[in-house]
Amino acid sequence: PSSRTTLKIYYVNSSKVKKKKKKMKKQFNITVQDLIEVGTQFGHRDSSLHPSMYDYVYGTSNGVCILDLDKTLDRLRKVSELMETMGEKKKTVLLIGTKEHIRNLIEEIAQSVGFFYINKRWSPGTLTNFKTLLDVFRKYNNIKTQLESDKNKIENKNVTKYKRKINKIESLFTGINKMNELPDLVIIVDVKHESKALLEAKKCKIPIIGIVDSDSDFNSCDYPIPGNDDSTKSINIILKELQEAYTHGIKNTVSVRKTNFRESSESKYSNSSTPSDKKDIKSDNTTI
Repeated sequence: PSSRTTLKIYYVNSSKVKKKKKKMKKQFNITVQDLIEVGTQFGHRDSSLHPSMYDYVYGTSNGVCILDLDKTLDRLRKVSELMETMGEKKKTVLLIGTKEHIRNLIEEIAQSVGFFYINKRWSPGTLTNFKTLLDVFRKYNNIKTQLESDKNKIENKNVTKYKRKINKIESLFTGINKMNELPDLVIIVDVKHESKALLEAKKCKIPIIGIVDSDSDFNSCDYPIPGNDDSTKSINIILKELQEAYTHGIKNTVSVRKTNFRESSESKYSNSSTPSDKKDIKSDNTTI
């Protein structure tokens, strides 16, 4: 009699083996030299130095505080990582900077990445009385729709009145008239100049990123970045980094979703041809 050998063949459903998609972290390429070139190191007069900023000042030159750019760079790197995370989670961001010479910059950066923004005048109660502001936005949208659709039916006197209301709302709230709830994060350029906005964000318990100059309270916001808050070039390099980090975070989320979709599609077709049980392993006794 011939001997019989039993072989056990195992089928493994490889499609259900989870492959972790590694998120590509954004490279932080800004150097101290880059910050020097745009004048980030220049603070205010040493006579106006805030006590909380002593540790972030390297020295003085002609009575002007010189900020320690190594510490500025370290802070900027950490905040950049935070912004990347915010982008991955698709959190809403409000950018605030109402100084006249940076208004165009604030609008440009905010619109390029989808931030809400305020760049003209801070209206008291924008955050603390946001529910009332939502009613104003609803009326604004109704009036605008009415003007566009039934302009011929409205008296000339009322048309002028409505246009004034629209212009007033647009001049103050152009950057937030589509904001339906309080933002998840606020970025403030010059925390001292925007003190009212800072206080309201604190009352609403919204995390704050702030560009803090030598005359400002370093502890006034959650994520301070020591730097020149007057120079347009200095503000630009900081905000551009935060913008790019946020955009990179969004792209990470999209790429992960595409990978998950691809894996689920492969799993669907492989399941029809590969035998598997609840544990994705099946033994088949074959006698030779």
